[in-house]
Amino acid sequence: MVIWVMYIVSVGAGKNQIPLIKACKELGLTTIGIDKNPLAEGFQFCDLKIIESIYNYHEIFLQLKELLVFDDIAAVVTRSYGQAIKTVAYLCQQFKLPNIDFLNVDTLIDKSTFRTISLQHDIPMPQGNILYKKDVHKFNTKSFPCIIKPPRGHAKESVKLVDSYQELRSYMKAIKHDSVLIEEYIDGDEIIVIGFVHNRTFYIFDISDKILNAKPYFVDRMHILP
Repeated sequence: MVIWVMYIVSVGAGKNQIPLIKACKELGLTTIGIDKNPLAEGFQFCDLKIIESIYNYHEIFLQLKELLVFDDIAAVVTRSYGQAIKTVAYLCQQFKLPNIDFLNVDTLIDKSTFRTISLQHDIPMPQGNILYKKDVHKFNTKSFPCIIKPPRGHAKESVKLVDSYQELRSYMKAIKHDSVLIEEYIDGDEIIVIGFVHNRTFYIFDISDKILNAKPYFVDRMHILP
């Protein structure tokens, strides 16, 4: 009797990844964990492990090929963001699994480009524009409070609410890049809608309320599901 084993590749095996790895195990799937830390906490729940930085997506692909599981990988998953998303996209493309096109990942990371594309497809966005360091003195002070963020980045990295011209100048002096994206501040509840796209149709499978700490950084404290 031949037993067909299906594998799940977990990009990352740190503490944050453990719930996802355990969920895969509960489904009876064989899990391959990837992390540069040989002592990563999630490795204890994985069947196989690859000790490699999640930034090195091509090297990860080669090591997966050496495991001879090329045709038996059911999915590549992560609970992380940033570079992990890029690695997941690359591996899915190599294994012909549905995911974001690898070449489009940088479009999502570039916040200015993402704004432009969203508006072109009639997706509402807060009013905003690019502000260069050399033009800080021209900024309209009537625009405060506003949200300031780097032109490229992941999640809420370096995203801040600024209430004054002094705060804006301090932020601009501290950054390494020459420009930032300025957006209007919209006060209200923050809600997360998670889903997937199939044949250009978006299907919702989860909605949650996000509870945040005090401004200006709005760090997540908890997520409440209906």
